[in-house]
Parts: sequence; structure tokens; C-alpha cells
Amino acid sequence: MDKLFRLSLGVPRDAAVETWLSKQPGELGAIARTWHGRIRACGLDVLELMHDGCPTACIHDVPFAYVNVFKEHVN
Repeated sequence: MDKLFRLSLGVPRDAAVETWLSKQPGELGAIARTWHGRIRACGLDVLELMHDGCPTACIHDVPFAYVNVFKEHVN
């Protein structure tokens, strides 16, 4: 592998991520909010942004996790 995938626009708390999380309904939305909270708790250097329609977490500019809600499951 020659290069890491990088995302350069992450911030400590992205308002677009908050908006997205607040719009996820029901039990699957609750699961997504819980897991994104765990991702945020991984360290003070965790940044986040919306990428390809879902909240994505990075350390500096290297993504390491995302959360997405689908019709029947959460990734």
C-alpha cells in the first residue's frame, strides 16, 4: 500500500455530524448515537466530519471509523 486515505476537513465536533445523528430515528438511531459517542471518546485528538453521507472520525487527517444507519441495521 503506497498511501493512506486522508480527509483534511475534520473538526473536534462537527455541527453537520450532530444534525445527522439527531435525524436518525428509533432504535437504530440510538445505536448510532451510542457508537459515535464511543468513537468520540477514543481520544482528545479525534476529529469528525461527514464523508459520503455518514459521520466519519479521524486522527489528524486519517479516518479510522464511521457510523451509518440503514433500513435494517447500523454499521
